Amino acid sequence: DLGFVYSALDRYEEAIQSWQHARSLQPGLAEHYNNLGRAFFYAGRHREAIESWSELLERREPSAEICFNIGLAYAKVDELEKAAEWWRKVAADFPDHPQAAEARRLLKR
Repeated sequence: DLGFVYSALDRYEEAIQSWQHARSLQPGLAEHYNNLGRAFFYAGRHREAIESWSELLERREPSAEICFNIGLAYAKVDELEKAAEWWRKVAADFPDHPQAAEARRLLKR
C-alpha cells in the first residue's frame, strides 16, 4: 500500500491521504485506523492520532502498542494525566509486554 511507502519516506501528509482513502474503501478494516494514527502521530498531528486510535479501539480489543501510543500522543499535547492513565493501563493489562516496562519507566518521571 502507498501509505507504507510514503511513511517509509517520511512523507506523512501523503501517507495520511493514502490511509484515509484506504479507510474510506474498507471502513471495517481496523488496521487502517492504526496506520492512520501512526501517520498522524509522525506528522505532528497528535490529536488526530488519538482520535484514529480511539476509533480503532471501537473495532478491536486494546493492545499494549495502541494503548502506549495513545499515551504518547496525549503526552505530546501536554495532557500528562491522560497519558499516565493509558500507560497505567499498559502496565496493568499487559504486564509482560516490553512496552509495559517502558510505560512504568515513564510513569516514574
